Amino acid sequence: EAGRFYFIPRAGDGAVPLLQQMTYMLALGIGGETAATLWTMATGWLAGTLVYVVARHYMDRTWALAAALLFLTTPTVIYSAGTGQIEVRNAAFVLACVFALAEARRNGGLRYVLVAGIAAGFFVASKYTGLLFAFSCGVILLFQRRWLLQCSVFTAAVVVAGGEWYAWNWWHTGDPVFPVLYGLIDYPPDFPWSADIQRHYFEVTRQSDRLYPLNIIGLFQYPIFETIFPSAQLESLKAGMGIFWMLAAPLIIVQLFHRSALVHRTDFLIFIGVGTLSYILWFFFGPSQRVRHLMPLYPLMLITGVFYCHLAFKEGAMIRLAICAIILVPAVLQFGMHGISTIKYFSYFWRNQTRDQFLERSISRYPAVKWINDNLSSSSVVFNPFRETIYLMS
Repeated sequence: EAGRFYFIPRAGDGAVPLLQQMTYMLALGIGGETAATLWTMATGWLAGTLVYVVARHYMDRTWALAAALLFLTTPTVIYSAGTGQIEVRNAAFVLACVFALAEARRNGGLRYVLVAGIAAGFFVASKYTGLLFAFSCGVILLFQRRWLLQCSVFTAAVVVAGGEWYAWNWWHTGDPVFPVLYGLIDYPPDFPWSADIQRHYFEVTRQSDRLYPLNIIGLFQYPIFETIFPSAQLESLKAGMGIFWMLAAPLIIVQLFHRSALVHRTDFLIFIGVGTLSYILWFFFGPSQRVRHLMPLYPLMLITGVFYCHLAFKEGAMIRLAICAIILVPAVLQFGMHGISTIKYFSYFWRNQTRDQFLERSISRYPAVKWINDNLSSSSVVFNPFRETIYLMS
């Protein structure tokens, strides 16, 4: 290692650095850069596989493949699945959790509640926004049979699966959700955190990550405006959710109460209920309005939309034409974006580029990393707030 590298996490990221040490850093230590890259690829595709498996439970293979295709070509999935971004991995936890909740309602089995709690706990362990999601699941459980027992099992599973990271925070800082409670509880006197740092993260950082007012108007404006008028500030220009959800939303509303949609309706009410409540809590209490932070909830809307497209497809020629447009237009646009995003990887082989040339084209600030590796000794100390460059320092 080229000296010691100090890393200051963004407010709201929770225990992500710890979780990465148990996943990405473990792969890096075992097999170097190749193993870490393969690990990010495998975990990034995991959510797409789970989208197909869950969709296949409700519809035939063709429609399930359509759901998986739409998911894997979603701009934010293209942007983050092959990198260390945690959101697409959390999408797998969210989908597993909500599907298990739906099965628990149907079968009444506590084993499904236990699975749901473990999946939610993994989300809680990887990002503070997982707490909002877990709370939303708990609210939904209040409407299930044996709600008290199910809520107790779910809560216990969440704590066991995700609570250790918060215990680690509390042990070192006194704040289980560090640094959210700074000023409300006493931190150790020698802990390297101050009022100025707190002000920076909760004023300057939040101002740069928020464009919409925290009111009802902003709540409804946000998803529509960030889809039609994507902004670079919230990364929706390159890491948005695509247009499928907007095209499918009216169909979902109409079909949800259609006679033919009675099958599995309760399951998808759970999907919609958890997704909607989590979105509302995230919008008002989340640390950032970056669109990719909603990625974990997207499969819930996606599978629901494809399911009701699948049902409506049987209702006549005009409806079938509209359904084809709802599915194919986003798929074609997203395939085009996928092709554009792969150009730099293909050029690595076509032009016989060196590793340094590829990284300079692909990773911002890599020239600074290269200079540090070439010029600083192992005793040097570097302040580095950019996580994507840490493992490149050698």
